[in-house]
Amino acid sequence: MGDADADASTPPRDSHSPKLVGLFDDVSFEVQAGNFVTIAAELCIVGLFTRQAAAMYSGGALSDLETALNGALSALRKNKLYRGELGDKLLLSSPPPPLAARAILLLGLGEPDAWNSGVAEKAAAIGMLEALHLGVKSAVFAPCLKECGLESTASAGSAERALAGARKALKSVSANAPRPALRRWIFAEGMEWIDITFDQLWAAAAKLDVR
Repeated sequence: MGDADADASTPPRDSHSPKLVGLFDDVSFEVQAGNFVTIAAELCIVGLFTRQAAAMYSGGALSDLETALNGALSALRKNKLYRGELGDKLLLSSPPPPLAARAILLLGLGEPDAWNSGVAEKAAAIGMLEALHLGVKSAVFAPCLKECGLESTASAGSAERALAGARKALKSVSANAPRPALRRWIFAEGMEWIDITFDQLWAAAAKLDVR
């Protein structure tokens, strides 16, 4: 475990560049603003519920993903090839531009009515374990709670617990295996009804001793 390149008591501030939350087992935990579709990483983990809001593709990153995939998300659901139950996984390799990731992992988040911060922790842990299994060096975690129509009361606390879940999963693997290939774990903004603030994860990292 190492130290972030910043005073641990004061979060760094800049525009839309990645912000380092902390380091754990040589993996940097970061937050990056903007559309997750354009974040450069080997793997982009996109969370989808079993049911989506009617306007889920009306704008934003999820709409951009659907457009880039030529309607594949809707088609997968229509043909019942992807249900979105908690932990369901479907890997889409070599996605077309403008998607910056080399692969997209659709990760089921379960029923939206059952979502809470505990489910957020489980989902992030599943995503982390899959990233470690695939041997990627960088991964973006984008559960798209806001765009999927989740209410603000249900999404509260998701960011902090997702950090805890990812950290625990990484620790469980790092303790029993050679050093993983993963070097960057990036939280995309938008995990809660209002966008994740960097301060939320900065404070959460301090409590979890990630830094």
